[in-house]
Amino acid sequence: MGKDRVDLHVHTTASDGTYSPAEVIELAKKAGLAAIAITDHDTLSGAIEGVKLSREMKFEVIGGVELSSDLNGTDVHILGYLITRYRIIQKVLDELQNLRSTRAERMVRKLNRLGINISIEDVLREARGDSIGRPHIAAAMVRRGIVPSTRYAFRYYIGDNGPAYIPKPKLTPIQAVELILASGGVPVMAHPGLTENDHIIEELVKHGLRGLEVFYPMHDEGQIERYLEMAEREGLIVTGGSDFHGATKPDIQIGSVTVGYESIERLRKEAEKIWNSTSNYDTISAIWSVLEEG
Repeated sequence: MGKDRVDLHVHTTASDGTYSPAEVIELAKKAGLAAIAITDHDTLSGAIEGVKLSREMKFEVIGGVELSSDLNGTDVHILGYLITRYRIIQKVLDELQNLRSTRAERMVRKLNRLGINISIEDVLREARGDSIGRPHIAAAMVRRGIVPSTRYAFRYYIGDNGPAYIPKPKLTPIQAVELILASGGVPVMAHPGLTENDHIIEELVKHGLRGLEVFYPMHDEGQIERYLEMAEREGLIVTGGSDFHGATKPDIQIGSVTVGYESIERLRKEAEKIWNSTSNYDTISAIWSVLEEG
């Protein structure tokens, strides 16, 4: 692999990945990558730890986050890179975390009613203080010997159509974009091919979207070509990454999808522009609407 290749979409144990930030960095070094971005779901903890480790481990890590959002029942994920105003975004993430803790408790109660003997304490031990999600519930079920694998837990109990499933509280896509901007970061729409709604992209551009994840494991050649054309037309930064999770997505390896280092350089330039232009950015309604709903 060329030494200038970077993977800008990587998850760790801070959300639903199965490798710690240190382990992810080691894997990236072995894969011959120049850098990675740690982009855990709705938490900055993995990115912060990764950036701290980068000097010690002599490997470049870009801080990021992947915000979950919902538009009329459609999942839309917004990546945020190079966030500098942590306190703004952290307040919203903390409230979302509280809502997701409540969600996890409700899912555990549903499992209990189905005869599955696990507790919220079992789940919290798996999460180790990070953003609580379904993978932690699945891991608790495996550890207790209730199911043979996390895949089994998802398929029969906690998947989207499972009997113990409860939807996750989310921002709207516009709120996610505005929140990242207010936090000094660069908002990029993740895997648009999974959403398959170009109108959403065009609408988000009006609200400050700065990039598009064109290169992604599940994008076919036709989608890549279409999103490259859209990125050029809308003046968006082209990014890409593997969406590496580890054991929960065993077919995807870190560095299996990459872009050139110039994508990081463009993100840095854009972050500087955002920093200089958003000191008075009005996102109060976007932030507080989430907190009030909680």
